Amino acid sequence: MVGSASACLEAAAKAARQALTNIGAARPILAIVFADIAWKMLFETQPGGEIAPIREIFGPEIPIAGGYTVGQIHKSESGIELLNQHIEIMLLGAID
Repeated sequence: MVGSASACLEAAAKAARQALTNIGAARPILAIVFADIAWKMLFETQPGGEIAPIREIFGPEIPIAGGYTVGQIHKSESGIELLNQHIEIMLLGAID
């Protein structure tokens, strides 16, 4: 497998920053992270390494749950496609 751990870490950080921006005024209460199984293989010698930049951005107070996927199905203009080597972050929030 060819992959760049540093590119994956930057992608994870970018996704975390986007999630924080998109949640707006809500207080983050839970992050759910889905990463492609290729990330697990890439970080085999650093288990959970892909979560480190997310944890750094969200801080220790926001719980993180998730798992690995074998790709995502995406509907595009040209039809149904299988995406792989992605990371998705859903950030749930509460409005006080």
